[in-house]
Amino acid sequence: MFNRIYSVAFSHLLGIFLFCIIMKSIDMLLGSTMINFLFETTKGVWALNGVGVLSVSLAVWDGQFVRMVKKNHWSQREKKPTQSE
Repeated sequence: MFNRIYSVAFSHLLGIFLFCIIMKSIDMLLGSTMINFLFETTKGVWALNGVGVLSVSLAVWDGQFVRMVKKNHWSQREKKPTQSE
């Protein structure tokens, strides 16, 4: 259970971290203060949280959590297609 929570939190924070690095690079190139908006306003924090949710969604879509499914879960009982099909 803790491993799953850790993986989701890691994906969430990794997405925010990468987004902040990109935004800070853009701020340094253009001389803007977008990074201050993201950390100092409520709307900015909601935007960061949205980026984190999108990164978790991307991790789920990519199949990062597939190996965490229990053997007795209903999805493991489906017939797996063979190479001849």
